[in-house]
Amino acid sequence: MRAIERRHGTYSNFLDNYQRVMLKHPDGKVEHTAAYSIDLKRFDSVLSHIARGLYYHHTQTKWEGAALVMSNELRDLSSKNSEEINTLADDTIERVSAFLFDTESYGQNPEVFSYKIHDSRPKGFVILLGDNCSGNAS
Repeated sequence: MRAIERRHGTYSNFLDNYQRVMLKHPDGKVEHTAAYSIDLKRFDSVLSHIARGLYYHHTQTKWEGAALVMSNELRDLSSKNSEEINTLADDTIERVSAFLFDTESYGQNPEVFSYKIHDSRPKGFVILLGDNCSGNAS
């Protein structure tokens, strides 16, 4: 919210195409929420930069390879196969969370930001950001 208040013009387009929606989860639970379009390329770029920065922080080495960003907080509502896309993202993040369950969590203020990292160079690395990290090993 502070970022929005400081740079209102940057974020004003978020609410331009805002609409109320109801999401039905696989367990049958219905959630009332909002939908809006985002610049997914920009979103992924920001998260990729954060992941690369955290990687450098832990390894003192730049990651020059490709990065794949997945979010279980964003839902695809416009594709013909949106249910499959959302399920794939949820399943992948669930598997990564399980894989990293006993891995140390980092972040000085875990209620605001926390993450876990697994480095398996030269193949790649995994960074899990957000609330999937809380409550596990610290």
